[in-house]
Amino acid sequence: MIIFDGTYHLRPDGSRDLDRGSSWVCAWRVRIINLAKSRPTVRHLKPTIVIACQTSPKSGLTSCAEGVGKKISKDFNLDINRVLWIEHIPSNPGRWHTAVFRPQDSS
Repeated sequence: MIIFDGTYHLRPDGSRDLDRGSSWVCAWRVRIINLAKSRPTVRHLKPTIVIACQTSPKSGLTSCAEGVGKKISKDFNLDINRVLWIEHIPSNPGRWHTAVFRPQDSS
């Protein structure tokens, strides 16, 4: 089941904005898929898949995961232990990158 399919904008203050009229630093085409919602009887190791591709001019971030992954996870209430991140970086055509997140120790 697709949870979100659209453009995710990040404003200079770090807040999320889906309104194209606002001032923003970077934009990513994001699709969030929850496999467990469509197949609840199947146990998935990573039931949530986030697919991201930068659509704005280069923002200085080397990847969406490093820059806005935490924000997207928070905004969409994603359990980062159960997310598979798939990303396309336009400066690297034909290559897709994957990542899994681990919570940082607060100590």
